Amino acid sequence: MNNDTAGSEFSLLDCFGGIEYVKASFKDQHFSKHVHEGYAIGVIDRSLVEHLRMIFDYSDNHGSKLLLETLIFAFFTKLLLKSSNRNINLDDKVAGNKICLAREYLDEFFDTNISLDELAIIGNTNKYTLIRQFKDRWGMAPHQYQVQLRIHRAKGLLRTGIKPVDVAAICGFYDQSHLASHFKKALGTTPNSYRRFMYERPS
Repeated sequence: MNNDTAGSEFSLLDCFGGIEYVKASFKDQHFSKHVHEGYAIGVIDRSLVEHLRMIFDYSDNHGSKLLLETLIFAFFTKLLLKSSNRNINLDDKVAGNKICLAREYLDEFFDTNISLDELAIIGNTNKYTLIRQFKDRWGMAPHQYQVQLRIHRAKGLLRTGIKPVDVAAICGFYDQSHLASHFKKALGTTPNSYRRFMYERPS
């Protein structure tokens, strides 16, 4: 928090039944770590604050539902681990072939904006186990695997001359800038540059 000025900010995230986020800055005030029993969770932890801010920033960009819910679930898992006085017993009993069902769904329908809840149902498991076992088995979270599939498909379409704006829609990206952001992060170049090099270069 910035102690130079005082102020407050309220946001509402429309998922998991609605999550309210209140950020308050106080000048010349010092608070110990605390909770408000029954109605709110007080977060005075730098890493949790940054994680929560990232969630709300991402929610404004209308990106992948799968990624957003993964970020939210990771936040609450971290919060429970930091604040609970009990050992958290999360179900970890699921056959490997059931997790494979979730991957097979992503392989087939990578362009859909599936939620983490829906993917967990397909994999016949809970969200925590899905994320952890998916990472253990394939080295990445479900949303990262989904993006990888979309990028692979986008490369193939761009090589045929299809314009990036159309490729974004076909592959399930929110818009062309959403495609460009992930494409450049993965390949170090933009979709337009890739298309020009692969499709428009002299034969």
